[in-house]
Amino acid sequence: MAIIGDLRTDALAKALSENTFDDITLIGMLLLALNANNVDIKTGDYIRNKRQRLFQRITEGGHLTQDLDLLRDSARELLALVFSCRPGYNSSGLAARFAGDAIAATPTFRTWQPRSSSPVSPKPRSNVPPPASALSQVSAPKTPAPR
Repeated sequence: MAIIGDLRTDALAKALSENTFDDITLIGMLLLALNANNVDIKTGDYIRNKRQRLFQRITEGGHLTQDLDLLRDSARELLALVFSCRPGYNSSGLAARFAGDAIAATPTFRTWQPRSSSPVSPKPRSNVPPPASALSQVSAPKTPAPR
């Protein structure tokens, strides 16, 4: 059994480095890899059942699906389960930071504002034009000279 496993592993590694395949297959294989038995994902939650459900969805019928929408949704769901910027043993470290930067994941921080006894209304905008010095810094569009 070990010899067969070695042969299959070598064949898979060779095919991954030499064969061409489309992005749909690549995304699907990344999903499969994250669900592999030799991969542990430390998230603080036990997500193994969620990962197995994703695996079953993309391998229904005994083959990796070629449904790009299903793979895309599954990839997003799995990445959301895996990436963590929380400190501690379940942190994804820089990988999560780079991933967040790649998709413009900007955190929103709620700020605490003390309650006041009177409501604060915003200052009304003035209809006074800006000073001439500010206007002189803006160049007027060039018009062609008359012939």
